[in-house]
Amino acid sequence: MESIILRSKNKKGTDLWLGVDALGLNIHEKDDKLTSKIGFPWSEIRNISFNNKKFVLKPINKKAPDFVFYAPRLRINKQILQLCMGNHELYMHQRKPDTTEVQQMKAQAREEKHQKQLERQQVETEKKRREGVERENQPRFLGIVSSQYRNGSRQIATNSEEGCKGRRNIEDRIG
Repeated sequence: MESIILRSKNKKGTDLWLGVDALGLNIHEKDDKLTSKIGFPWSEIRNISFNNKKFVLKPINKKAPDFVFYAPRLRINKQILQLCMGNHELYMHQRKPDTTEVQQMKAQAREEKHQKQLERQQVETEKKRREGVERENQPRFLGIVSSQYRNGSRQIATNSEEGCKGRRNIEDRIG
């Protein structure tokens, strides 16, 4: 991904776009800003400099020719150089090995992550075990509840019949 693309020209005066990103410098054709025509990774660049409107890119291979670009204004070359310096610094920072303190922090984070995964697995197995026990006990529980319901409904029916007999006796005495 390009951080910025700036307009420039080559020695012949052809319009080009110069892109600066985290991996290096890229040259794009005038009509195509998406795909780079030539790329210069930071590892292959020896030096970058400018003099007024002239911007020079020197590759590590000393036999290779320098790549020269011309910007319409001096300010653009200053911006390009600042972007190159910042992106190159980030590139070098990413390639630098971690300090022992950072390595210890990463190891601790990995251990904590592993511990949390183990806890999640334990909770999940306990949850499945309880669901299994509930499924096993559910029919027995339903059987107990339904038998209590049946017994209760019989008791109600019996009480209801006794109540009706008692009312009839009272009605017979009164009437």
